[in-house]
This record gives sequence, structure tokens and C-alpha cells, in this order.
Amino acid sequence: MDLRRSYRLCGRLLMRASLETGLGMVIRDDEERFLLGRCLVSQELMDVDEGEAWGVLEALCWVKELGFNRVIVEMDSKRVYNAIMVGSQGDYVFWDLICKVKELLRLNNLFSVSDVHRNVNQVTHEFARASREFESPHNWVKHPSFVDDLLN
Repeated sequence: MDLRRSYRLCGRLLMRASLETGLGMVIRDDEERFLLGRCLVSQELMDVDEGEAWGVLEALCWVKELGFNRVIVEMDSKRVYNAIMVGSQGDYVFWDLICKVKELLRLNNLFSVSDVHRNVNQVTHEFARASREFESPHNWVKHPSFVDDLLN
């Protein structure tokens, strides 16, 4: 990977009636090309904000493990974004996850978070849906056919 380039990571959360939470993530390069995809499942049902915070934490851990050093994590949850950027402990029941996210961001100063509109994350939503079908975690190095129409 080119260490001078920036990489975008989008995440998407999907709650299921089966008391699980599915997460989809996609890494794109600075020219919007698909690089990697991942889906995973937590065996517990989380509320939306807690799940979004868990998703950001998982995304940051994943890109760190892969050796990426310039990453923008895009999320469509304003509440979680605000918690990361300016929140204080008393405001959020998922504060322990936010603290872990903040610590990873502090230790990796070329990682950042960005708030995006929900429709930007359609590909990651499909990866979250795919978490029903695959063992967790499941990784793709080439985009799967179920997102062809969204990438073209």
C-alpha cells in the first residue's frame, strides 16, 4: 500500500431480530476504488448508537491491523460522530467504546473520522446484510457481485 495516499473506510450497521448485530465495512482508495470489504457479527443486540460506536472501533482496529496509516473513517451517525469529537462521559451510555475510539485516534494521528450522509454508505449496507450469509469475520479482496451495481 502507498503510505502517502489516504484511504476511506465506511462502515454500516444492521440490527437483526435474531439478537445479533451485523457490521459491514469497505476500504476505498483516494480515487474511490474498492480495495477491501469486510463483514462481521456481534452475538449481542446493541442499540443503534452503541452498535455504531462498536463499528467505528472495529473499523479502526482493522485498518491498524492491515497497516494503513492515513485513514478517514466515514460514518452516518451524527450522535456517535459528535460523541467522538466533543462528547463527555455523562452524555453517552456507550462511553467506554467512545474512549477506545478516541485512544486509537490519538495514537494514530493520521486517522480521522468524518460525518457523511447515509446514502454514501450503500455499499457498506450491503456488506452488513451479507453478514447473515458468511462466517464472521468475512473479508473480500475483490468486490463481490452483490455490490456491482452500486460500484459502477
